[in-house]
Amino acid sequence: MNATFEAAGQTTEIPAVPLLGIYAGPSGIANEKAVHAAFPSVEYVSIAGTGHFLMMEKPEEFNRILLSFLAAQKF
Repeated sequence: MNATFEAAGQTTEIPAVPLLGIYAGPSGIANEKAVHAAFPSVEYVSIAGTGHFLMMEKPEEFNRILLSFLAAQKF
């Protein structure tokens, strides 16, 4: 957690890579509008009925979303 606030990791540059944000729903902080404001090209997905550990709470849905996103990328 300490590295989160390190100055070396802070930037205002928007990454030039495909971005996928998979969020628990609903969130007051990481809502779709706020995420798109910071990362305009992000693919935002919310998994309803989950909390912080959404990948463990709904692994099939999480993996389906992640694998679909990865399959669509051109490496």
